[in-house]
Amino acid sequence: VEVADRAEEQPLPTRAEATVTWLHRHDRAHGDLLREHATTLQLPDGKGRVWGGAERGVMRDLRRHFVHVRGLDRSDTHLTAYWTQGETQDSEV
Repeated sequence: VEVADRAEEQPLPTRAEATVTWLHRHDRAHGDLLREHATTLQLPDGKGRVWGGAERGVMRDLRRHFVHVRGLDRSDTHLTAYWTQGETQDSEV
């Protein structure tokens, strides 16, 4: 999870066997750390899935990485763009 700094970390209760990695952005651009982390992330053996939500350009880049570089099926990447950098909610009106 990419956040501005340690102060933005929040409890993420889950029943899943999940390990949360907090990426502290500080003065870096939004999404930079997510992109970097994806390239070094150790994926478990066997078939798996990737889930994420962030800005549209970041999700596009991560999908390309996991499908074209890591070889996952596109259907196994569940990456959702919740907003687009530079656009407001009113931009679609």
